[in-house]
Amino acid sequence: MVTGDYVVGGWTKGSPVTINGTLMSTGTIPIPDPVAYASGLPLQQVPTGADIVAAFLYWGAVESTGVHSGKDGFFGANGQLYPITGTILGNPKAPVSWSSGGCNGGSGSKTMVTYRAEVSALLPADANGNIQPNTS
Repeated sequence: MVTGDYVVGGWTKGSPVTINGTLMSTGTIPIPDPVAYASGLPLQQVPTGADIVAAFLYWGAVESTGVHSGKDGFFGANGQLYPITGTILGNPKAPVSWSSGGCNGGSGSKTMVTYRAEVSALLPADANGNIQPNTS
């Protein structure tokens, strides 16, 4: 049995950049995240000495139905980029509608797909291998 709590951090997509010839969206996820909580509340951070049992990265992508081009990406940690592959969550065939053109917008049916990857092995660690959680 695991007892404890969780801490959330996030990042909002900005303008994409080209890295090694590939167009990517980049950003930093700070923990504690001053934007993730209402103003006036204390920042939520991992307590000193806590054991990190998992770290999940979630992301979403608008894709052509059945293509799943957004499942592969990179997670940057310790000054390096590590390839990651997300697991599809929910129903990846449920179409979305965001315009008067309906769900296909003239380019085939689109869907919003959410992915998750377990990234705890990629988090910064100290010389003893202990994850350093309250960082970016």
